[in-house]
Amino acid sequence: MNSLPAETLGRACRVFFRLAYPGGPDAIPASKRCYLSIPDDALVTDYFPPADKAVGIANEVKEADGAVHAMELRLGSAHFPHLKLRVEKMAHRHVARWVFMVDTHDKFPRLDLGAEEEAWRQLQQANRELKVRIETALEEAGLMTPNKLLRDDLE
Repeated sequence: MNSLPAETLGRACRVFFRLAYPGGPDAIPASKRCYLSIPDDALVTDYFPPADKAVGIANEVKEADGAVHAMELRLGSAHFPHLKLRVEKMAHRHVARWVFMVDTHDKFPRLDLGAEEEAWRQLQQANRELKVRIETALEEAGLMTPNKLLRDDLE
């Protein structure tokens, strides 16, 4: 994770927050606001505590050999606290690139919702729309996304 520049992570977080919390910085939960102002010279590892000190926001995703290949930040949104910003190291034209994406974290099966089923479907739709807006804005900010990666490979 040391190869991910703090400036890049900070830029991605600011894009995410701008769209996920249209009410501005005061609408962002206090526990997540530190990701809004990551200094350019910070150590990215400072924003991903070890598993024994994790606070439920930052998570490292490891390979079987223990190497970290992705990070997730449960930054949430104004309407759903579990929305995640994920950054994953992927090979692109034989070069490892950091790819930013949004995980809506709402695809798990909901059994026996009854009267709440329509509300759940509406939440999923709102999350999908927000995901598209955030990933489009990430690209506009010069960051790699899965769609950009695919388009580059097709050219």
